[in-house]
Amino acid sequence: MRKIVTIIFLMSVAAPHLLAAHRLIGSTGEQLLNVAVDARSSGMGRAFAAVGEDTSAVFYNPAGLGALYHSELAGSKSFWFEDINHTYAGFAYNLHDVRTSNIVELGTVYAGIMTLDASGIVTSTAAASAFAPKDQVIYLAYGKPVFEREDAGSITAGIAVKFYKEEEGAVKSEGQAFDAGALWNAADKSFSAGISVQNIGDPIRHAGADVELPLNVKTGVAARFLDNRLLAAFDVNTPRTGEAVFNVGGEWWFLQAMALRAGYDSRTGQASGVSAGLGIRLQQVDVPLMYAHELTIDYSVTPYGDKGNVHRLGLGLKFGAE
Repeated sequence: MRKIVTIIFLMSVAAPHLLAAHRLIGSTGEQLLNVAVDARSSGMGRAFAAVGEDTSAVFYNPAGLGALYHSELAGSKSFWFEDINHTYAGFAYNLHDVRTSNIVELGTVYAGIMTLDASGIVTSTAAASAFAPKDQVIYLAYGKPVFEREDAGSITAGIAVKFYKEEEGAVKSEGQAFDAGALWNAADKSFSAGISVQNIGDPIRHAGADVELPLNVKTGVAARFLDNRLLAAFDVNTPRTGEAVFNVGGEWWFLQAMALRAGYDSRTGQASGVSAGLGIRLQQVDVPLMYAHELTIDYSVTPYGDKGNVHRLGLGLKFGAE
């Protein structure tokens, strides 16, 4: 167990040096690939590389999919300032119980799509440069357990491919990017550590110029206390441009069905960096045409100073027996 933690720690320390040779001056393109997607992780300041408990893991570390025990359906809606809206829907299917003659623990496959658009006129130059009126990303991902031992815990690995498309008037760009990650969970699930490399891909041609993708190395640790009622997480990001930034967040479940969340994201641009959220969890729920093992409703808010607040609302359904 100590060897695993040491390896992940060394990788996080080495990440700035590994990317230094590729660091470019200026900003990178396709910033939609960095947009916070769901309400739960946003409420925790996007400190999620080592959490991996639901479908949103694919946006931080696809290895988290390998730790899912239920098939899940999730969606969210984000309400930004200046009439910018973000929509996300995704589905993860657990293949662990597929019966074959010689294959076990097949893992979890995931498919999702998200869009970002402006329903009105974007008046902010910063907002217009970061988000085009018609942006879309389609995600396909896979996670699988690769190691498990009673005294050493378990390791899962995952990969994701993202097909993105951006349209801003007559200017259009599209391409692919890849993520890859690993996640270690202690045997008692009280501690976890993860690392992922995000947005691997060739430069794209945008408005007559080659623009690099927002390559990032994300490492994190998470700890659970009080019979999993309290979660604390910390991430370090090493982007292609700029210095390393961090995310820190926490989640506290009480009354077995409600959660309070808070976090800080140092890579926030015009935002204060602080975020907060809450969650509701209902178990054994009948929904139209189906039965859900668990239903979750999440909300988060991120202040952006004079521009206002970004509100996110999410809904998740888990299927299958406990």
